[in-house]
Amino acid sequence: MVHVSDLSLQYCVGCGSCYKTGACIYKDDIENLSLSVADADGIIIGSPTYASNVSGQMKVIIDSKVFEKYGEENISLQECIRPVHGKRSREHIENQMDEKLFLIPDSSVVSFRDELGLICMSHNEDFEWIEKELVNQSKKGHFEINSQYIAVLLRIADYLDIDEQRAPLYLYKYLQPKEFGDLEWKQHFVIENFDKVVMNEKTGLKEIIFQGTSQEPSVHRKLLKYFDSINGELRNAVSLCERFVDAKYLLPLKTSVINKIQTKDFSFSDLRLSLDYNAVTNLLMGEHIYGDKKYGLRELIQNSIDACKTMEESSLQMEEFRYQKYQPFISIVLDKDRRQVVIMDNGSRMSIEILKKYFLNVGVSYYASDDYLLQGRNYSPIGHYGIGFLACFMLSNRVEVKTVYYKDHKMNRISF
Repeated sequence: MVHVSDLSLQYCVGCGSCYKTGACIYKDDIENLSLSVADADGIIIGSPTYASNVSGQMKVIIDSKVFEKYGEENISLQECIRPVHGKRSREHIENQMDEKLFLIPDSSVVSFRDELGLICMSHNEDFEWIEKELVNQSKKGHFEINSQYIAVLLRIADYLDIDEQRAPLYLYKYLQPKEFGDLEWKQHFVIENFDKVVMNEKTGLKEIIFQGTSQEPSVHRKLLKYFDSINGELRNAVSLCERFVDAKYLLPLKTSVINKIQTKDFSFSDLRLSLDYNAVTNLLMGEHIYGDKKYGLRELIQNSIDACKTMEESSLQMEEFRYQKYQPFISIVLDKDRRQVVIMDNGSRMSIEILKKYFLNVGVSYYASDDYLLQGRNYSPIGHYGIGFLACFMLSNRVEVKTVYYKDHKMNRISF
């Protein structure tokens, strides 16, 4: 039996990630619930009736399409286990396997089980998680372990394991996968070359090459997206390895794959809507909107006001302000000698998630998002459009942002 009230659930924001990648952007209890639903012979749902409908938490589960996607066994395997198999591997290693299997040579006590479990889990995580949770320099007996490097190599190897050897045709015919899983299988049949990494003697870099013939436009489109994902993975991997102290961990890899896939019986044009970056940014950050540069300073002060007002409301529920009331603070320094404008406040500030999801996405406002609105706050922020920060560039061509989120006390610093 599952009590919905005990689950940690995030509201759907309609981003479409589940349809594009097969996984939700949120790492909440929906994933574990999905596994339980997939294993169940039948499902009985009970909920109180609020305003002629189920409870809000039950509605979140229904919106997540847990029940819709996992009514058929094959789809449950494709859509449900994929996003969490790294976590499940770690749990299996740590809870089901004998630690003696992971002892280093010539030792009866020193084990690498925990490191291996984390490396397995990193398969479904991002590079920020890898840098935070895995170490790049540790000792196990006489052995050195760079868990970050091992995780990077395994992730790249998994990306390259795409061909008929991994997805045999006879198994495809037997399983008859549906929807997303069907495309997953078919893209394997396109790739013909098993040896995909080739050394370029001129550049000294190893290149990743994909060869084959594509006969379905939908499969070809999915492959192109897959190649884009590999390119992103390679850029992150090479960048991470360049920060290691020891040069032996460098990755001499070209950070973009070479696509030699031929199309058969159709022509494919990768047509995409695009915007001229310079023209749009000049339009949004110039005097076209604000009329005068002084209004650029006003926009930044308004951002500080929003942060302080939000923090003031949050402080009512915070233990550290139980006996001493939160006092908003905004400082504006016009430093003529250094030719700097410095604006500081002690507001709510931004976590790394808010920075990535909202602050660095022009036109996407945190205060207009479900992440903020569904908190049920009383304060209505001044900013709603997600372009106020661009006013900085009316004042300077160089901007630095430092923020320490009030919940984790960790400094985040970005320079533009």
